[in-house]
Amino acid sequence: MVSRLMSNERNSLRDTDIDEIAQLTDGYSGADVKNVCQEAALGPIRSISFTQIEFISHDQVNPIGMNDFKTALTRVRSSVGPSDLDNYLEWDKLYGSGST
Repeated sequence: MVSRLMSNERNSLRDTDIDEIAQLTDGYSGADVKNVCQEAALGPIRSISFTQIEFISHDQVNPIGMNDFKTALTRVRSSVGPSDLDNYLEWDKLYGSGST
């Protein structure tokens, strides 16, 4: 999901970074992961001083990197608790695609 969301953004993420982000966001909902990606995308913008922001071009903005994701993960938390996930899995077994 992170790879897909970042595919149209200028970034310096390696496959190992994507794997680490996946591990760090284990238990996050799809919406939570999207919020993490949006927050990380703001990291390079936030690093630009107010005096420069008016004059900087798109290609002068740093690419989104792993540090931006680490910062984003301190700001965006999972909105789904472990018991919510257990309830969903149980429902899925009974009524969803996991039913027999």
